Amino acid sequence: MAEVTPKDLMVAFQSAARTDRRLPHWMKKQSVTAWFDVNTLQDAKLAYGYHDAEYTVRLSTSAVSLWELCIYLFLLMPDVDMRRLVWARANNFGWKELSRRFGYHRSTVYKKYLLSLYLLCDDLDKEKNKKTRQKLQQLLNI
Repeated sequence: MAEVTPKDLMVAFQSAARTDRRLPHWMKKQSVTAWFDVNTLQDAKLAYGYHDAEYTVRLSTSAVSLWELCIYLFLLMPDVDMRRLVWARANNFGWKELSRRFGYHRSTVYKKYLLSLYLLCDDLDKEKNKKTRQKLQQLLNI
């Protein structure tokens, strides 16, 4: 099988960030009451025809599996700043904002980002992470 490249890891982390945004919140924001939802006549009138239907995008099982695998890949990174940098870049933060956040120049942040992806690629090529590499290749269709 082909090796995992940093570009494959970038794609995986970006899709994991997209999946993370679509996951439900970990805590319910609504208060639970003892009253039942009562459908009134007004609700029945407005049920069809007056308003557009609202569609929700459901997550696929492969997207959630890739999200879990990316969370495991974050644990393989040795430094917490590397994890934060890769996750922030997967969430489309700009290089200027990342340079302000980490206190380095834009080019230095970019070099650290590439270094963390290359180190993760080297770690995935080791024999102990063979199953993780194969699962990542299967989910990304490499």
